[in-house]
Amino acid sequence: MLSYLTRRLLLMIPALLGVTLVTFVVIHLAPGDPVSAAMGGEMQADALSSQAIEHFRKEMHLDDPLLVQYGRWIGRLATLDLGTSWRTGRSVGEQLAERLPVTMALGGASLFLVYLIGLPLGVMSAVRRGSLGDRATTLVLFVLYSLPSFWVGTLAILLLGGGRYWDWIPVQGLRSPDYESMSAMGQIRDVLWHGVTPVVMLGYASLASVSRYMRTGMLDVVRQDYVRTARAKGLSERVVIYKHALRNSLIPILSHLGTMVPFLLGGTVIVERLFGIPGMGQLMFQAILARDYSLIMGITTVTALLTMLAILVTDLLYAVVDPRISYGKK
Repeated sequence: MLSYLTRRLLLMIPALLGVTLVTFVVIHLAPGDPVSAAMGGEMQADALSSQAIEHFRKEMHLDDPLLVQYGRWIGRLATLDLGTSWRTGRSVGEQLAERLPVTMALGGASLFLVYLIGLPLGVMSAVRRGSLGDRATTLVLFVLYSLPSFWVGTLAILLLGGGRYWDWIPVQGLRSPDYESMSAMGQIRDVLWHGVTPVVMLGYASLASVSRYMRTGMLDVVRQDYVRTARAKGLSERVVIYKHALRNSLIPILSHLGTMVPFLLGGTVIVERLFGIPGMGQLMFQAILARDYSLIMGITTVTALLTMLAILVTDLLYAVVDPRISYGKK
């Protein structure tokens, strides 16, 4: 197991370098750069002399060849320095340390709810395959899966956020204006209440996919000989399903878990922007608008690292679910 872990961790290095190289090339080939973004933003083009623009570009090493710039960034990364944001003048690592917990909390809560609801829903659909409940569940889940989160989020803000219609849910930020004057329990309730809508927006599409994966996996397993044998021994259907079939049907779900992490992190860009949540997704949106190369590279690196760690954990969980899989023996 230790040698397997070591190999996997070492393999992350070239994978991470590949992701950062592609990202670096793409953002530099995209139209515009920090200077043009600044001229189109707060600073007016007329206010910048050619000498100032040249000085700005030289200061940021934008005139250096891309290979030199990438090599310089990799050198800083080797010392765990993600650079400094030109837009805010603050360390990228410092900003990520502030924003990452917010995004992780939203993503973690969404993932927990998705699996808490999606797994039993998938099992129920598989056990009652072809029933009215199975068909209705399938229809509702596919409708949810087809709805884009930015559209549903905008609709929720318009209908339920105190606009023209009902004022049922908070739709901006994670705290009320009077948050500081609340008791400790009141502050917890306030944050949880503000987080309900963003968590639902992040997770409803994943609920459909998890439920369908669970249904498919369970249908494959219940046709196996050992499940028929368990039924022939006179075991109740509940014991057959939850004790003998459920564990083996979780393998497709675990495979799907690794792919959900980048999906959720990507979804936070839209959800945090819509609901004004100060997380990593909102930071990424602002960094792209400002062509803040250091910040974009830092967020991409952390996201790629989290994704690879999630895939590694998923692979390790295979051995827990299926005892036939072992990483310690050849």
